[in-house]
Amino acid sequence: MCNNGVGCCSTKNIFQDKVCTTWQVTAPGIITIYTNNIAPIISASGYVKNDAVTGNIIVNFLRVGTVVDSFSVPPQSSVAFSEKQFDEIQIDTIGLAGVVEGEFCITVRYSM
Repeated sequence: MCNNGVGCCSTKNIFQDKVCTTWQVTAPGIITIYTNNIAPIISASGYVKNDAVTGNIIVNFLRVGTVVDSFSVPPQSSVAFSEKQFDEIQIDTIGLAGVVEGEFCITVRYSM
């Protein structure tokens, strides 16, 4: 029996890690900017910045190789995100010419 007056719950240890980095693509294509190697189920928030002068980039969240969510980041801007149950994040610059770069920041939450 629990004595907290609300109900019984198992104790969970929730951890979080933050990673920020710059990214660059020198030829049109898709790069992986994050791979989950922490826990089977994670949730995360963060942002992706696109420093390109022209052209949107596409950010894809994948689970076992299948895109489960995506969004577009216009040039010279950033988009914030909150996602769960993914194991990889990719940036797609197909259709853009030249070097495309930006910044990526993610705070991952998971239990152990």
